[in-house]
Amino acid sequence: MSFMSDVITAEFEQCASGKMFTVEKKPGICKHFADFLEDNYGSKFRDLLQRSDLGSSGSFGGRKDDNDSIVHDPVIFVHGVSDVAGLKMQAVANQYKAVGYNDRELYSTSYANGARLNPLQWTLYSMKCEYVKQIRALILAVRYYARQNVDIVAFSLGVPIARKAILG
Repeated sequence: MSFMSDVITAEFEQCASGKMFTVEKKPGICKHFADFLEDNYGSKFRDLLQRSDLGSSGSFGGRKDDNDSIVHDPVIFVHGVSDVAGLKMQAVANQYKAVGYNDRELYSTSYANGARLNPLQWTLYSMKCEYVKQIRALILAVRYYARQNVDIVAFSLGVPIARKAILG
């Protein structure tokens, strides 16, 4: 059975049970990853990726400690327009967990500030250089942190942002 069929099966089972978009609330990126970012790139860089201003929805990912091994290539999720890392991207990450991935292999950060309870907020967002740089920073940081290649999963406005971030 392929990875995608495992994911689709897990999605079907969770949808049938009414748990399709269950989101576990976690406190952003792990301390180990936050410390790595600060030690290697500085506190401004850490803050840019951590997005503490958005609470637990600002970002996620990272190991508990140095002994926490990474088995799969890490996956970086890039959200769409007017979303943040801890909502739909966390729900998608949960689908990966259902087929064997874990928190230390799943990462995301928030560019922009989400919908902010305004259903028309998306009309104000466009592809900006600062968003591309932020996602590129996450890609490079996770690549260096995990010492493995990374996979990217992007949605909506996150697709052109991720493409440009990959190309540099």
